[in-house]
Amino acid sequence: MSQRTALVLLTAAFTGTVVGTLTALSTGNAAGSLLAALTGFGAGTLGLHKLIGR
Repeated sequence: MSQRTALVLLTAAFTGTVVGTLTALSTGNAAGSLLAALTGFGAGTLGLHKLIGR
């Protein structure tokens, strides 16, 4: 795994964790917070892939 791939995935995982935690704290809904975390991870992965070029 390249350093770029590790950076993108680690940053996206952090983003997903933050989004999921904030959603869980604000709504108290576990299913909604999981969905928000997965969406944040996916969007973060795609965005960082485009942002951090090869």
